[in-house]
Amino acid sequence: MSALGVTATAQSPQVRIERRGDGDPALVFVHGASCDLHDWDNQTAALSDRFRTLALDLPGHGLTPATPDLGVGALGSMVAAIAREEARPCILIGHSAGCRVILEAALQSDDTVGLVFVDGSLLIGPDAESAEASLLAKLDGLGFEGYMDAMFGSMFVAGCDPNAQAAIIRRARSWDPAAARPFLTSTVRWDLLHARAALSRLRVPCLAIQSTYLDHHLERRSLEPGVITPWMEALADLTPQTRVEIVTGAGHFVQIDRADLVNRLIADFAKAALVPGLNPGR
Repeated sequence: MSALGVTATAQSPQVRIERRGDGDPALVFVHGASCDLHDWDNQTAALSDRFRTLALDLPGHGLTPATPDLGVGALGSMVAAIAREEARPCILIGHSAGCRVILEAALQSDDTVGLVFVDGSLLIGPDAESAEASLLAKLDGLGFEGYMDAMFGSMFVAGCDPNAQAAIIRRARSWDPAAARPFLTSTVRWDLLHARAALSRLRVPCLAIQSTYLDHHLERRSLEPGVITPWMEALADLTPQTRVEIVTGAGHFVQIDRADLVNRLIADFAKAALVPGLNPGR
C-alpha cells in the first residue's frame, strides 16, 4: 500500500512524502532538478515488498513549497532530518542533482548505511563565481523555457518512452523560475566549492549507476565504453568503497528507461548493506 502525506521539519514545514512497505534498511529516494517523487514510481512499487520506501518532493519541487534556502546544504539537512525521524537505518538514493543532496544528508546522519548515486555528475571550472555567472548568462540568454528545453532535450536517447520524455520536458518548462535559479546556481557552487571535500568524508558503502555524461560542450550523451567522467574520477579517487555500474544505451532518467535493472541493482545493494562484514560497495 502507498501512503502520501506531508511531514514537517525545521527546514521545511510541508514536505510531501510517499511511504510504502516495511523492512530494513529503509530506502529514501531523492529526485533531481525540476523533478518530483514520481520519478521513482517504478522503484517504490517494485521494492516496497522487501523494504520500507520513502520518496519525497524537495522544496520548490512537486507539491512541496519552496523555502528561503534552496541550497544543497539546506536540502541535505532536511533530508537528514527526515531520515532520522522516519527511516533508520536507511540507504539514501539520489538522481542527478539529488546525488548532491543525499551526499550532504549522509554526512549529517549516523543512520545512513549506504548511498546510491543514479547518474550523478560533477561540474568542473576555474572558479565558482565564473561558473555561476556562465549559468545565469545562459538562463538569461535563452530564456527560462528555452534553457530548460536545451537542458532536458538531450537527456533522452532513441528508445526512451516518448510519453515519459514529453512529460518530463513539460514539467521542466513549468518549474517556477523563482525556485529554479537558486537551486541551479547552488548546485554549480556546491560542485566547485564542496563536492570533493564531501566525497572524501564518506565512509559508508556506495553504488553509482551511470548512464550518461556531459561532453566538453556540456551536451549530455549516453555513456560509452571507456569514457571516464569527472564524477567517476572523483568517486575512484575519494570514495574507493564505491562500486560503479555502467548502463549503456539509456538516457539520464535511467531509473525509468531501465527500471528493472536499476531495481535489481538497488535491491542487491540494500540486502548486502546490513550483512556484517560485507561491503556492498565492493
